[in-house]
Amino acid sequence: MSDTTAPALDAIYAKTPLGQQEIQQRSLKLPLLTRRVLLLVDGRRPVRELATLAGNADASTLLMELEALGCIELTAVASPAPAPAPAALDAAAEVVAGTATALAGLPPPASRSAEQVDMARNFMINTINRMLEQNSRLTLVEKIFHSVDAAELREHYAAWEEAIGSSWMGRKRLDELKRKLFEVL
Repeated sequence: MSDTTAPALDAIYAKTPLGQQEIQQRSLKLPLLTRRVLLLVDGRRPVRELATLAGNADASTLLMELEALGCIELTAVASPAPAPAPAALDAAAEVVAGTATALAGLPPPASRSAEQVDMARNFMINTINRMLEQNSRLTLVEKIFHSVDAAELREHYAAWEEAIGSSWMGRKRLDELKRKLFEVL
């Protein structure tokens, strides 16, 4: 690879003997961030994953530096993820159909009062926060929080149901929680 070409996101690097030696002896006096990336290189993770693990660092530039120093070498290019199995697609279709069926029995979203929408919003957020680890589904909580009407809340129902169902306690109480939510959603 040339020194000016950034590594592909699916490229996989491994430490060279010099890289292994650098981990042990610190003879090259690498900057902290560069050393961190060197530590993360394991011959299995693609550049995309290394960049994520390195935080906001420009992993491509750091990898190019490490390669130029002879600490790492390109070993492979990750194969693309396999296409989802037909059974997985069928399961996803069943979830969508089940969600549509569950919501079909509810009154029209426009018929819900602002108070009911607030109650539904708070119920969805509170159940996520109680049934799951704190801050584990922040994106979903934010989407629910910013929903302005029952129609928007209903768009997030499937994700809420999946999130609640992902915990043991949530699975145990899911039917009860859905009944309570449907009273105001």
